[in-house]
Amino acid sequence: MIPDGVTVIEPDTFVDCGLEEIEIPDSVTTIETWAFSGCKALREITIPESVASIGEWAIGYEEDHFHPWLDPIPFGRPVIIYGKPDSEAERYTKDNFWCYIEHITEFREIRTDAGKQEGES
Repeated sequence: MIPDGVTVIEPDTFVDCGLEEIEIPDSVTTIETWAFSGCKALREITIPESVASIGEWAIGYEEDHFHPWLDPIPFGRPVIIYGKPDSEAERYTKDNFWCYIEHITEFREIRTDAGKQEGES
């Protein structure tokens, strides 16, 4: 979906998309705030080590366009973020694990020795 060579995923690039899974290419270094805003179908996203910056509310939230002064709205179920330990993907997951009383993100480690990823059966 994202062509190799893209380095920045801009705000609202995938706003309200119907994607369930997405793999970010190694060329991407930045995922801006609200990049995946409102993507309620999104269940899994794989983020490579090349990503050094993920903006606030980039994954797992939607903007409240009617009340922009309010905090963003969580999806109501976690988005699984696959990445490497100590990566920006893991940092984002830890910083966005809970919002209010809702579980927003869940981190799973990418394994390089097998086709399945950590946490999958």
